[in-house]
Amino acid sequence: MAKLKIALFEPKFLTPRANSSSHLVLLKEQADVLAELADEVMVLVEAGEREVLPEENYKIYPIRGKLTSYSDTFSAKHTSIPYFSDFFSIDLIFKAAKLLKNLKPGVIYSCGSSFAGVYTAILSKLSRVPAVHYIMSHKTDIRKWYRYDIDSMGDYKIPFRYLIQQLVMDAIREIPRRDFILRWGLKQISNIICSSEYIKTDLKNISRNWKDMPVIYPAVSGFNREQIDSSEKGDPVITYFGHLWQGRGVLDLVVAFADVVKQYPQAKLMIASNNIQSLSERYFKELVSKFNLRNNIILKSVVKDIYSDVLLKSTIIALPYRDIPSIKLLEAMAAARPVITTDIGWASEVISNNKNGSLIKKGDVEDLAKRIKMLIDNPVLARQIGQAARHTVSEMCNLTVNTKKILEVLNEAAHANQ
Repeated sequence: MAKLKIALFEPKFLTPRANSSSHLVLLKEQADVLAELADEVMVLVEAGEREVLPEENYKIYPIRGKLTSYSDTFSAKHTSIPYFSDFFSIDLIFKAAKLLKNLKPGVIYSCGSSFAGVYTAILSKLSRVPAVHYIMSHKTDIRKWYRYDIDSMGDYKIPFRYLIQQLVMDAIREIPRRDFILRWGLKQISNIICSSEYIKTDLKNISRNWKDMPVIYPAVSGFNREQIDSSEKGDPVITYFGHLWQGRGVLDLVVAFADVVKQYPQAKLMIASNNIQSLSERYFKELVSKFNLRNNIILKSVVKDIYSDVLLKSTIIALPYRDIPSIKLLEAMAAARPVITTDIGWASEVISNNKNGSLIKKGDVEDLAKRIKMLIDNPVLARQIGQAARHTVSEMCNLTVNTKKILEVLNEAAHANQ
């Protein structure tokens, strides 16, 4: 296969990995592999005046827009990720297009939500460079954006003042995201890659070509390490990592854990959060106090290495999502630990219930507690399930193999009009 010059467009690429969203974590790993496979990889990013650019095996082209200093205030560079962490100065697209005309790449590549593809489409039209967009998430009904917090919090009361504040912020971000804009954007992109069959099916109401879109699962690198020993000794540790937010089911887990502690008073619940929603944090503290769990809770924030600092210290990993699965589900499986998650989104594409993980119904706290106790009671079974999960990820989510598949799509787009 001929070498290829690839331009990655991701304004927030410089976000520290510990605070990066799922698509950024994936894109950074893909960039490393693409740099080894392609002729040249250039990354177009938004950068402030004092930004320190890392030395990488690909070239970083910093761009500063008129609102860059403003968007810097929302950058996810601290423990808590700001609400508009994906905001960037919109004139970056026009500056990037001008830069691409000089750099002359063969193709533009981006990764993120379906709507993020609109920005890539505009950049492609302005620069006249074909584009490929990898879709990791898609909202099926953006018309109900105003119910986002109501649905995610479930039975937990949302104070009126907080609800109004969230509605205002959501309106700024969600109202412009209309179906007709999304349809236009996806139509302009040369090739679209879906991260799951679930995403692919979701796009059938947006794109006529959804059936032709290839599915390439997100890749993780955790299983590439030395053999992971799953025989952790000592008190059982049930781990949750990710956004401390009820949309990810963290409050459901606390309630379930309170039931587990009745049978296993020495059990620990490790919460590793790289972002915190204030309302969920408030209810989290109330539940810990209500069930007297202070001595059973281990709190971690940003860590250097999610595997050695968190996942490998775990007996069971529980991710009882209420909204959508995250790439963290794959990272958990790569750590060879038994994972319990909800049967929503694409989870069932990677997990066969009770074989390489456990699937429960969304919000089923009783079943969640039951599964945790069952795995604590059966360490041999837990080990088998964890090893099976690791094998699944090594087969479906191999970083080198899956990135090579993406490179094939990039080559196809680059040479389509030649």
